Amino acid sequence: MKKRIAVFANGWSDEFVQKIMNGVQQCMREQAMDVYVFAFYSASAKHEFLEDNPGEENIFRLPDLSRFDGVIVMTNTFASDEELKMLRERISEAGIPGVSLEWPMEGLDFFGTDNYSGMYELTEHLVEEHQCRRVVFVSGPSDNDESNIRLQAVKDALAKHGLEPEEVICGYFSFYLVGKILKEWLEEGHELPDAFMCANDAMAMATSNLLRQRGYRIPEDVLVTGFDCLESARQSRPSITSVKRGWDELGYRCASHLLKKLAGEEVPEKENVASSMEVGESCGCHPEKEKTGGIGNPYEEIMANVVFNNHFRDIFSTIRKVKNREQTYEALKQIFTMDSAFEGENFAICVQEDFFSSVYEGRKLPTEGYSRQMETLFCFCEKKPMPIQRFDTAELLPEVFRGSESSTLYVFAPLHIESEAFGYACLVNHSDAFKNYNLYNWTKNMSQYLEQIRQNIRLEKMNERLLELSVKDALTGVYNRTGYDIKAMPYLKKCREEGKNTVLMLADINRMKLINDRYGHLQGDLAIRIVADAIADSVPHDWIVVRYGGDEFLVVGACESQIKAEEIKRRIFEEVVRGKIREKAEFPLSISLGDMWMSEDDQIDPEECFKKADDSMYRMKKKAHEEQLQASDK
Repeated sequence: MKKRIAVFANGWSDEFVQKIMNGVQQCMREQAMDVYVFAFYSASAKHEFLEDNPGEENIFRLPDLSRFDGVIVMTNTFASDEELKMLRERISEAGIPGVSLEWPMEGLDFFGTDNYSGMYELTEHLVEEHQCRRVVFVSGPSDNDESNIRLQAVKDALAKHGLEPEEVICGYFSFYLVGKILKEWLEEGHELPDAFMCANDAMAMATSNLLRQRGYRIPEDVLVTGFDCLESARQSRPSITSVKRGWDELGYRCASHLLKKLAGEEVPEKENVASSMEVGESCGCHPEKEKTGGIGNPYEEIMANVVFNNHFRDIFSTIRKVKNREQTYEALKQIFTMDSAFEGENFAICVQEDFFSSVYEGRKLPTEGYSRQMETLFCFCEKKPMPIQRFDTAELLPEVFRGSESSTLYVFAPLHIESEAFGYACLVNHSDAFKNYNLYNWTKNMSQYLEQIRQNIRLEKMNERLLELSVKDALTGVYNRTGYDIKAMPYLKKCREEGKNTVLMLADINRMKLINDRYGHLQGDLAIRIVADAIADSVPHDWIVVRYGGDEFLVVGACESQIKAEEIKRRIFEEVVRGKIREKAEFPLSISLGDMWMSEDDQIDPEECFKKADDSMYRMKKKAHEEQLQASDK
């Protein structure tokens, strides 16, 4: 039976994650297991962009770890101790074995790189081969064990020659921060050392870039070294002298170690993989071209970025006007059927079950955890679009992706705006997901597109509300004269086109001027409201009621027979009387009500229908007026 292994990694360490996963996948090919990678992109507290962290870290809450056999944690990629604590508690609650990479984690076995030997070898090389005497060390965070071990190796190797680091500058392992920190350091007037030794390649590349921008030559004016031996560092110019770590081997061995432990075999709790110096041009050496990996094909990389960005543009242009679930599905179906080069043949975009309804109800989505059920906004299975599906969140994916007999790699990443969790995406058997931060760019863009959809729905709802306000009479709440043009006549025409029998009624308050003159306009307004309510309460809910003029009302609706129309008219008269009593109105109140009923076979024009109903109401009004005069004469 296949084992299920969960992997947690911060994708900012993209090449480390990619190479570890290469090794894990090699083990997958040899032994039956499914690997679920839960990727996130949180930033350390020293960065300025922290608002996304809660949304990224929410991915820890997605899997029910008790349903997994084991876990691999790329601990050294995590941005904070709080993240590690959160995950450690969840692993402990699940009671499953695990392996921590490069940084010890309580309760898990440890696999790491020998940080000392490779850095010691590199320092000796700089001192003995390049006569470096003044060395500035650019470190990671002060509480980072890896950085401190590398610094100790530098100190020990320098001490052997009676030297010590001239200064230690904290760069937090960050390409972004080192550029700012070293710029300020140089502007303070510090003299250039013989070498900048950086605790990782990202900081080494940032240092190299900054120095070149300021007119310094590398290695002629100053040497720069790193640690990690990243492909990007090896392909830069000058290529970075660094320390190589066996990440592919590390990934393979940690996965194999975990499977052996699950099988009941005795395994050591701690293992290390050796590191070694790898010379590049940045220290003044001239390595063989095949060792540095060459400089790649810049044009090919540029065009790949253009294609990737065009893919985002196409997605946006396709979904930017969608306003509901069905339109979203059709838009994504259109774009991904044409192009899913990055997403692959099997992937799913899963959103909270109330992703759409929360917008209509004016609610925000949760910031912690995911709903008990998820819904596929879109999913591709074997390059075929699947219908929208709901599934239990504990299953992580809809049923179409479950039950494969072959070992499978699933990569999950959160979709959110700041802390508001939209859902997550899953790419299946996507071995290059982390390359060049493509997964990060994809999830950030997709999150923005999901927010665009929600904004579209909000705007549509607001427009509907504004339209409703523009066609509604403020005094009565029924439609106004504008509503007659926009709602009533189109509704009547639609009924006629669908072959329905229809009726048009016109009502008028008798002796309205008398009510206003004798009882005042506030009482006149009350009379209008009573009549409007009486009509609205008496007709079917799908009929249209319009305040056509000051005290005139128009009603249109589908009506099966003249008998039914007469029943509704009688009900309206009764409701007017009840309304007058309910409101304790002292003024006399009655209405004249004319109508025109049309069978589906009648060829009468709606405007002609209106005229006939008006004539009917006028006759009734005239009769009522004559009866009032006769009553007053008596």
